[in-house]
Amino acid sequence: MSKLIYLAGGITGISTEEAMEWRQKIKKIIEDITALRWKCVNPVAHIPYCVDDRVEKECFEWDLFKLKQSDIVVCDFDHPNSIGTTWELAVAKEHNIPIIGLSTTKVPIHPWWRMSAMHISDSIEDLIDYLCTHILGED
Repeated sequence: MSKLIYLAGGITGISTEEAMEWRQKIKKIIEDITALRWKCVNPVAHIPYCVDDRVEKECFEWDLFKLKQSDIVVCDFDHPNSIGTTWELAVAKEHNIPIIGLSTTKVPIHPWWRMSAMHISDSIEDLIDYLCTHILGED
C-alpha cells in the first residue's frame, strides 16, 4: 500500500493554475522517483468548478479527512493569507504528521507556520532532495 503525502497550501485568492502548478510538479517527481510507493494528495484536484456553501463544507471535510490519513505534509508557504493552510498545518501538528515547507519567494513566513515545519526548502529541487534523503528513503 502506498504512503500519502498531502500537498497543503493556498488555494483561495490565487488562480487554479497557480495552486496546481507546484503541486503537479512535486506529484510527478515524487511518484516517479518512488515508483508509486508514495502518492500525493492534491486537494485542488478535488474542488469542483461551481462552489457554494455546501460544496465548501464538503471540500473542507474531504481535505481534513485526507490530511489525517497522510504520512507527511508538504506545504507551500508562499500564500500567507490562506486560512485553509493554517487549518492544514494545525491539524497536521495535532496528528503528529511531519511538515516540510516550500517557500520560493521572499514573502515573509508567519512564525507559527515556520515553527510548524521540520524543514523549509527554497526550491522544488531542494525539497525533493530533502524528502528523498531524510523522509522517503529514496536516494
